[in-house]
Amino acid sequence: MLSVLYLLKYHIIVLYLAMVLILILIDILFIKAIDSNKTKSKTRTILKYLHWSIALSGYIWLFGLVTDKTEWPKDFSFHRVMQYSGYMYLTYFPKMIFLITYLFLIPVLYIRKGKAAVIKVAITLGITTFLLLLYGISIGRFNFEVKKVALQINNLPASFKGYKIVQISDLHLAGFYGNENQLKKAVDIINKLDPDLILFTGDLVNNYSSEALPYVSVLSKLKSKDGKYSILGNHDYGDYAFWKDSIEKENNLKLIYEVHRRMGFTLLDNTHSLIRKNNDSIYLAGVGNWGKPPFPQYGDIIKALSSIPSNAYIILMTHDPSHWELEIKNQYSVALSLSGHTHGMQHGIDLAGIKWSPASWQYKEWQGLYHHNGKYLYVNAGLGSIGVPSRVGINPEISLITLN
Repeated sequence: MLSVLYLLKYHIIVLYLAMVLILILIDILFIKAIDSNKTKSKTRTILKYLHWSIALSGYIWLFGLVTDKTEWPKDFSFHRVMQYSGYMYLTYFPKMIFLITYLFLIPVLYIRKGKAAVIKVAITLGITTFLLLLYGISIGRFNFEVKKVALQINNLPASFKGYKIVQISDLHLAGFYGNENQLKKAVDIINKLDPDLILFTGDLVNNYSSEALPYVSVLSKLKSKDGKYSILGNHDYGDYAFWKDSIEKENNLKLIYEVHRRMGFTLLDNTHSLIRKNNDSIYLAGVGNWGKPPFPQYGDIIKALSSIPSNAYIILMTHDPSHWELEIKNQYSVALSLSGHTHGMQHGIDLAGIKWSPASWQYKEWQGLYHHNGKYLYVNAGLGSIGVPSRVGINPEISLITLN
């Protein structure tokens, strides 16, 4: 297994070299485009030195990531990679927007207005993109939003009218490294909502269960009248990590179970629980991750719903909304399903009744409330971030669902 890891590391270094070549190409094209503008030569020289200094620092940083033996491969997906992805996002995405705009507008504006006009438009869009991404990294990813949803549901047991459920999802706790106070802020917001039930719909970590250990005490402070329940998401199984052997991977999963317990969550892994209120009751079920390939299908809804009476009111937690679309909504008597997983792609538009995200290209149900033949699905946009530590337009979400 170790020889496989070293081979993978070799390929990662080759990938590093390929990435650097692509980045250098982007940098050269960017400088050549800027050079074509009539800027004073002294100013242009200063800008060039500044640009190449920042770019060179990025190349060295990336090389350090892939060659650091103390962190590879065990901790390769921790905060350092997220920090670097944030740097890449902030420095290269605006350049790409600039270049695409520049190349697209040259045949449109060049003949009428000249190259200077093209440069001005491209620079304006590049700077706007940079400012938006800077907001997303510094403020947007911690701009927690409470989304209130009132559900009018047939056959809801009388004692559960007005019942308040807080749903959170996709914490990806490695993304909170160095920002524990932000997580405490989210916990305070949730507790002030005074929920009857708190439900967490998966992806506690990015890859390794140890990522969650620094945050056990914070999340154990979440409070609700009828308890806290959780399920696993696709990232919680360790399928995207490097392991010496199957035993190490199995121990990682055992620690995930233990961490949920320490945080005060009852983990529903293809099981269910009965929630009683006065003389009434509802069933809460949870399944392992079930998604469209290549995402794993650990969920077993038949097992999770077994022995539940046919006339019972059922709330189901399932991490991936594809499960509702492909298996649940037309086959099972589940009144309300709760999912996460999509993050709303962390970037999009959710303003003044307009809702769009690139997530809609992959998921029919990607954020918010959906309805089909008297059954509901709510998709939470997630509280954390993964990939790039940024959110623009799609805020980190705390869902407050009131049953009526």
